[in-house]
Amino acid sequence: MQINNYKELETFKNTHKKRFKPKIKIIEAKSIPKTSIPLQLDITNNIFVYDLGKRRREYNIQTLNHPHQNDWNPDADIIGVFGEFAFEQLTGLPMDKRIGPRDSYDFKVKDLFIDVKATEESSLMPTKIKRLEEVLKIPNYYYVFCRGSLATFFVEFIGCIKAVDVKGRGNLYVDDKVFKVHENYLDPMEIIYKELKNRKALNNIGFWQKIV
Repeated sequence: MQINNYKELETFKNTHKKRFKPKIKIIEAKSIPKTSIPLQLDITNNIFVYDLGKRRREYNIQTLNHPHQNDWNPDADIIGVFGEFAFEQLTGLPMDKRIGPRDSYDFKVKDLFIDVKATEESSLMPTKIKRLEEVLKIPNYYYVFCRGSLATFFVEFIGCIKAVDVKGRGNLYVDDKVFKVHENYLDPMEIIYKELKNRKALNNIGFWQKIV
């Protein structure tokens, strides 16, 4: 059987749970071409990342009466800070070091808004349904997805996607109240590069190299 994309794979798995075998391979030719950016960060910054992540988690628990959306992962806020720090190192844009309250986005350049999503293992980029609905009216609101290791401080920027495209490319997880987009359906990071370059926001401080 041929499965052409991630959504078809999920549908097949849900319909044929008893006989599904993971040997079925997704044909990625019909998904968006993947262009990622690997980046090795200075591991001496791990104290800053861990400290700010733990402070944000404490704020969420004490002030908002609940932890991060990923309650099952106590390091979720640390991983979030790790992603923001990595994007700062990539672009040279200063990250928001506030503990709380914070904006829905992580970086803002004129009319461009960027929300960084980070993970250590997953190939799915999540965003809360409620938060997504709030930003759909913003034309230039982007999500940037990266995957990295807190142990080695190595990170890979997988891709990006406009908020208005999330519902069309992602799957709704009602129980978790999130949309998740598989990395194969993200746009290449070159788009973010061009958006920042057009706004003259790249200051040669970051590690960014133009994707040819």
